[in-house]
Amino acid sequence: MEQGQIVIDTHVHPISTDTVRYPLRSGSRGPGGVAEGRRAGEGGMVEKGMTTEQMLDAMAAVDVRKAVLVQSASLYGFDNDYIADSANAHPDRCIALCAIDVLADDAPDVLSHWVNERGMRGIRFTAADSLDDPKTFAVWERAGALGVPMDVQLRLQHFDKLRAALARFSEIRVLIDHAGNANRRAADGTPAPAAPPEALLSLAAFPNLYLKLTTQNLDGVLETGAPPEAFFGPLLDQFGAGRLMWGTDFPATANQPYGERLAQSKAAFAFMSASDQAMVMGGTALAIWPELGD
Repeated sequence: MEQGQIVIDTHVHPISTDTVRYPLRSGSRGPGGVAEGRRAGEGGMVEKGMTTEQMLDAMAAVDVRKAVLVQSASLYGFDNDYIADSANAHPDRCIALCAIDVLADDAPDVLSHWVNERGMRGIRFTAADSLDDPKTFAVWERAGALGVPMDVQLRLQHFDKLRAALARFSEIRVLIDHAGNANRRAADGTPAPAAPPEALLSLAAFPNLYLKLTTQNLDGVLETGAPPEAFFGPLLDQFGAGRLMWGTDFPATANQPYGERLAQSKAAFAFMSASDQAMVMGGTALAIWPELGD
């Protein structure tokens, strides 16, 4: 990576210790296709949790200077107050992406509130089954009018619906979390593939699509025993470094210290040229969110 290049973690989920001001959701299935929360201990997310300040300290210790705080709808539902407050408290270090009920009648105005009034810099679309639902189209249109990207949480079975959305809203930058979970072990125990599936590679035909390469993907690579370039290389070839960005998914991947996760990622991307590494580790994020620059 080029010396002096800014490093940006584009995918973190801080968790507050103040559960009175920022309560966790009940765990019930809510509107908009997302579970509105996890009880403490479910999946280990809360136990591994880090506040925004703890996370920023861990990043600063290894010279990761900026972060994108992504709403964990499974923990906080559609109440984005914690990451909104965090981003406003640390405007020189981070920005935040909100989650909303995209099926609600007032969803476009709710999005405008979080962007215009609370400073959010994007929306996380958590209702992948509804990507082709006309009721959500007004949310996409409002995101385009507000000039913020759509960050989509989905799996391979949703790619056809995503393809239609990418074509319909070609002017909106769309980010896919965890490269569409394309190398995650299947629910039936089928091992993760060593190479990205054609269904993912073919999405490179849409120039408005960007991929987040996170430590979730890295763990999938390590599980296969294949070299990292077997998975990341074809993505680089098809999408180009200017449409790939790195993130840790902390604290979900906090079974190892933050610095170790960073080192693993840098090692996995070592096959890339220095300029491509610089784009993936921060340059692409800066192109989408210039406000993250110094």
